[in-house]
Amino acid sequence: MIQVEYRPDTYLGVLKMDAENRKGLEALMSTVVTDIVAGIDTTYADKLIITDNFEEDVLAFQTEHNYTSTGITNNGVARAQGKTLIDRETGRYTIILDSNFGVTLVDDKLFEVILQLALGQEEECRAQRATSRNLVAHEFTHVDFESTHARPTFGASYREQLKSVAWLLYDEYNACRNAASIEPISFIPDDEKYVIEIERLLIDARRNYTLRRIDQNEFGAQFSEYTRLALIYIVSSVGDAEGAKKEAPDYMHCRAAHVVPALVKALHAMRRTIETDNYDEALVALAEAVRLYHEQFKVFITNVSQGEYWDIPVVLDWLD
Repeated sequence: MIQVEYRPDTYLGVLKMDAENRKGLEALMSTVVTDIVAGIDTTYADKLIITDNFEEDVLAFQTEHNYTSTGITNNGVARAQGKTLIDRETGRYTIILDSNFGVTLVDDKLFEVILQLALGQEEECRAQRATSRNLVAHEFTHVDFESTHARPTFGASYREQLKSVAWLLYDEYNACRNAASIEPISFIPDDEKYVIEIERLLIDARRNYTLRRIDQNEFGAQFSEYTRLALIYIVSSVGDAEGAKKEAPDYMHCRAAHVVPALVKALHAMRRTIETDNYDEALVALAEAVRLYHEQFKVFITNVSQGEYWDIPVVLDWLD
């Protein structure tokens, strides 16, 4: 059974979590979560924490376990709802879930009570329950993948960092694909408008750099974050579509459209070879797709003896 720790003081703001109620709710949620992840290897999963202090609890775990860098995705474009974290001393994983998703991880009987408390919102509640199940399967797939496949050691060069991003992208694609095969209603939106918005931020950052409103260090940080986030959205939608057996967006209104075919081809090659640890060629191809995406924004990065050289030519039509 998957151990569940429910941290909020109440359930739905109605049921006070005294010791008895908490024990009963956690046992019920444990049964439901264990059923959701029945087809996933959870050997190295320690527990699932449901919290109404999501970001604070993630940062506290990272600090307590001496992470070299702490943080969680939370910006104007995306906010994480679940996080898979490892205790490096034990090799076991803790999953932390925002209570907005966690509250619906209950059986049909208690879910009917939720519907009674939310009259007129039944459709939204059912969708929330489905996306919660998808999110749980997603996070436990991360545990399965990360405990089965040791993350390679990547160097500091630009080429090596491209491979590091590529590894992250495959992990996300794999998690979304598996989760959608268990529960096809994804917690990750697959509308291309999200990538369009991220690309708008990328172009704004490039314009601000060209006009000397920000320096290269600030631009580099924004560029790396937003390109990575856009690519995560894209590979997530590809994995989600394949797992749910539906059509993925083609991103034809995005600059990403030029690299999506290469991304998909490399992801499929990784999936065919990952189990035999013979994925080097596919990982390089996936990293190359990341580089091509960078170049869609006329940003050309190379390694020189002093470090990285960023060639960012002025593109006048982007200044309008």
